[in-house]
Amino acid sequence: MEFRVLGPLEVWREEISLPLGSGKERALLAILLLSANQTVSRERLVDDLWGERAPERAAKSIQTYISRLRKILPPGILQTRPPGYVLELEPEQLDLHRFERLLAEGQRALAKGSAKLASVSLGDALALWRGPALVEFRSEPFAQGEAARLEELRLRALEARIDADLGLGRHADLVWELESLVAHHPLRERFRAQLMTALYRSGRQAEALAAYQDARRVLVDELGIEPGRGLRKLEQAILRQDPALELAPVTSEPEVAEGTVRTSVGRGPVPAQERRPFVGRDRELEYLRGAVDKALAGHGRLVMLVGEPGIGKTQTAVELGRYAADRGACVLWGRCYEREGAPSYWPWVQAIRAYVGSCDPVRLEAELGGGAAALAEVVPDLRERLPDLGSLPRLADEKQARFRLLDSLASFLRRAAEHQPLMLVLDDLNAADAGSLMMLEFVAHELTGAHLLLVGTFRDIELGRGHPLLQTLAELTREQLFERVLLRGLTERDVERFLTTTIGVAPPEELVRTVHGQTEGNPLFVTEIVRLLHQEGKLTPEAITESRDGSVGVPEGVRELIGRRLDRLSPGCNEI
Repeated sequence: MEFRVLGPLEVWREEISLPLGSGKERALLAILLLSANQTVSRERLVDDLWGERAPERAAKSIQTYISRLRKILPPGILQTRPPGYVLELEPEQLDLHRFERLLAEGQRALAKGSAKLASVSLGDALALWRGPALVEFRSEPFAQGEAARLEELRLRALEARIDADLGLGRHADLVWELESLVAHHPLRERFRAQLMTALYRSGRQAEALAAYQDARRVLVDELGIEPGRGLRKLEQAILRQDPALELAPVTSEPEVAEGTVRTSVGRGPVPAQERRPFVGRDRELEYLRGAVDKALAGHGRLVMLVGEPGIGKTQTAVELGRYAADRGACVLWGRCYEREGAPSYWPWVQAIRAYVGSCDPVRLEAELGGGAAALAEVVPDLRERLPDLGSLPRLADEKQARFRLLDSLASFLRRAAEHQPLMLVLDDLNAADAGSLMMLEFVAHELTGAHLLLVGTFRDIELGRGHPLLQTLAELTREQLFERVLLRGLTERDVERFLTTTIGVAPPEELVRTVHGQTEGNPLFVTEIVRLLHQEGKLTPEAITESRDGSVGVPEGVRELIGRRLDRLSPGCNEI
């Protein structure tokens, strides 16, 4: 028997996947698996399955679910043990236990300087993940905090595996992966430090320093804080070209056991949600999942997620990407660069680089077809993967050359999606360059019959008169080539769920109303208020108990954050 929770819940007997019944039965099994070999009381099962909305016959329902599960599972695994039940598993029967063992082995190997063994162990640990843990139980009371804990473990394993690969001299191959990770975990400084190191060791010192400046801009603009000491010291070491940054000589270390294969962690990684609960958006996600299902069936489409800064466009796309990945899609990401200096087509280049860096060269060459040389003009990584790529004949007409590039990209995406469905996210299109918008419009015309979902996000309040994105949207609207999903603030109920998950107790109604009123449900502002109040010790269960009125003011840090957001808007928007 094999039990799997690192992705959709599955139970396998040899080569057969067992049916696991209804949603509550599956949720009960998941709870027991997360506490495998430990007794889980009936009272806790009731709380985890229903929370405050437990029906009168909850205990009886649990007995029914247990009885049904026993008919599915082998005798003796699911035991009654007062005051509840226990799922008795052998070592290695649960993928989570294997992951934790491999993670510990990899961390120990890394601490001892055995980068090769660490890379193998950590790569095998990450390969056990088939998608977000507990994703199907996101609405269940027990799942949200546990899912965040498991996601944090996955990110730690990923950081450690990258450290091991840096120690093995794989810095050039890691750059594309780290760029994607930084784009989707902008506040995680360790990924940024690893990217700076990889760029420096690849002979790209200027880009390494630019990566630091980008990190500082994000931290100062978003949170009003300077980078941590480690990141600052790394920048100074790069400026003085400290010899300690160079790759240390690889010492002799134990070889990997014969027959062990380092499994791939996956192509086009889905960025994981930042470590905060994801609440609300049920109606929007239901619609968006339908769009994913249609794209997987060959009805490609373009969907735009629209809303104010901090409203959760990227996080919603993350959740949608997890859903798509769970159904076999390859999810690619590109983020527009909000400052000057980025090359043309930058978000498309990011997405293609992620795909190119992990795709088998033979398959990649077939998917590129005759457009390989044209795409290599904007994605130089292609020539590294395909050294024998021919040269591109020059065209005197610039418009013809541009059309050749656009057609080559669209054809490549369609062919790639024939092998595996694609979901491609273009984040922050309000900052897109003219070439990227032209490519968006061109590809949108080519989605009919493709197994491709194109998702764009943009801040609508930043589209002043004459903004280039407005013209693109007007053309797409005229030809009915995209669907718009407007994201608004969270409801009071969603804010209550967020607070409950964050602080571990049901918050007072006054606290919920105050936080919702001060933020209008903007998820970023809600998160910042909760974070700063937590730092001030006002959101511990004890503090909540002592002050049941829940009255709070807006912390000064949040006031400054909102002020910086408003400074980016036009005078007309601020007057409104």
